Order: sequence, then structure tokens, then C-alpha cells
Amino acid sequence: MLNALKQQLEVPLDEALAMAQGHHQAGNLALAERTYRDILRTVPDHFPTTQFLAGVLYQTGSYQEAKYFFERAVEAAADDINCLNNFGGVLLQMKECEEALVYFDKALDIDPEHVDVLNNKAFCLWLMKDYAGAEQLSRKVLKLDHQNIIALNGLAMALARLYRYEEALDAWA
Repeated sequence: MLNALKQQLEVPLDEALAMAQGHHQAGNLALAERTYRDILRTVPDHFPTTQFLAGVLYQTGSYQEAKYFFERAVEAAADDINCLNNFGGVLLQMKECEEALVYFDKALDIDPEHVDVLNNKAFCLWLMKDYAGAEQLSRKVLKLDHQNIIALNGLAMALARLYRYEEALDAWA
């Protein structure tokens, strides 16, 4: 009797994941996190759930734990650009810039024109005080998307650090 009741209460994986994503998209991060964790207790190596949990942890500021789950996700899908970029973003947030660059570069090896990765790498270089490198990447993004506000801001910040103030003001204009 108890087994039959337990089976009635169980939700298929795809439904559980859809429910967790619904909570995540609605901004109910605590419930999304709990649901992702419940899924991983049942299916520990489920890549999408691992990546989504890492994203929630990043959003809530649990960077160390997000790093752990992104490492697991990258091991499962080493060619997933978004996973590589997001892992680099967590490392960047933790000021582990050298390691972040490794993951941004892996993502760019797959798609050299991925705007989000280029912007993140530019910011990483800026933090490392490689302002010329940040400028170069920001300009590359602007060739791909001339209205990209992140790249415009990154370009202006890099130019200002390179003491090219008039160019920086033009970029912000």
C-alpha cells in the first residue's frame, strides 16, 4: 500500500524539471533550488538539472557551490558554450580570472563570435588590467552587434584606463 502511494506521488523527470524551471523563471529561486536538488537526488548526473542548479546558486550568491555544480556540468558537456561561459562567469565573480579565461577560451574555440562570451572575456581582461585586450574584444563585439551596450561600456572603460578619454567619451555618447 505504501509503495503504491509513493509511486502515485512521484513525478516523471521531464515534469519535475519543467516545474523547477517554471519556479526559476518566475524568480522563486528557493523553490527552484529545492526542486533541482530533489531531481539530482534521484538522477545525480542529469546534466540540465546540474547546470540549472548551478545557475540558481550563482543568482543567489552561493558562488562556491555554483562553482562545484558548474564543474560537474562542464565534465558532462565540455562542448556546451553556455555552460562554459556560465562557469567562467562564476569564476570571474570569484575573482579567479586566470581560470575564468580558460573557460571563456574553450567556449570561443567552439564559437569565436559568441557575443556573451566575448563580453565576459573582455571584462575579465579589464579586471586583469589588460585594457588593450579588453578594448580589442569590445571592438570585436561591436562589429558583430554595433548597439551592444555591454561592449560599448566595456570599450569606454578600457579606453579610459588607457588614458584615451575623448575616445572613451565618444564610445559612451
